[in-house]
Amino acid sequence: MGPDMRWIKRSPDHLAHINLWVHTTFALRCAAREGDRLDADEATATPVDFPAEQLSLLRNVIGETLPRYLTEQLRSPTYDDFMMPLEDFVLLQRLMRAALAGRMGHYFPVTKLIDLERTTRKFVPYQPTIRWEPVGADGSLSKTLSDADPKAAKIYLDWEADRMSRVATKKPVCDRASN
Repeated sequence: MGPDMRWIKRSPDHLAHINLWVHTTFALRCAAREGDRLDADEATATPVDFPAEQLSLLRNVIGETLPRYLTEQLRSPTYDDFMMPLEDFVLLQRLMRAALAGRMGHYFPVTKLIDLERTTRKFVPYQPTIRWEPVGADGSLSKTLSDADPKAAKIYLDWEADRMSRVATKKPVCDRASN
């Protein structure tokens, strides 16, 4: 962190504090019987982390294509409107992790963070966020979530309703981070 806290400044492209990490898992697919659908055999799962050189190339591509994607696909008013809150979140998250790990000094009032959250909660709008990604469009995810936990299904259905409303009204995919 350093004593002067110079690291806690926004970067010109709002990406400097965001670390990219691509992790892919490969697994064989097998069927229990002839005609059954193929399921991943978790025992064969092998993780692959992308090398730093490829992540650097990916960062360049993202830097070039992200502004247009944010405007055209996510309907964000500007690149800064979308990226500044993300970068601010990353910076604040790192600061709070340091505080919770005791790196702000023995007398840092960690318990006051609870009061801060309670006081500022009203300034943060609620927007449902996806926690599961469906494969296909047959509705099986909703049924699986309902069977597992009705609250999980409600969260997913709230997200889907919000997504459809945003498409219909041409609202940005993401709201502002605070009021």
